[in-house]
Amino acid sequence: MESVDWISFGLSFFLVILLLGATLWGLKRFGRMQIKKSDTASQLRVIESVSLGARQRVALIEADNQRILVGVTPSAISRLGQWEMPHSPNFQDALKEAESKPAES
Repeated sequence: MESVDWISFGLSFFLVILLLGATLWGLKRFGRMQIKKSDTASQLRVIESVSLGARQRVALIEADNQRILVGVTPSAISRLGQWEMPHSPNFQDALKEAESKPAES
């Protein structure tokens, strides 16, 4: 009877370790997802974002009735372009326009 208790203990322990590993993997895999707020009063929105490399991104942000195209790296955030909302382009057009402009210092 005592061997049955050890088998039950071993299987339970293995199940707990397996569930812990699955939970940690899920948090690592899906932990970066942002929860969207139901409050529409937010003044800052990320319209679209594109990854350019392992740690570089280009994002189109909407703030104060303007759209701002920014480049994001681990060490800096650079404004690549800015438009008023009535004349704001979509992401692809904004990216093309920013590519054609000379770099700002």
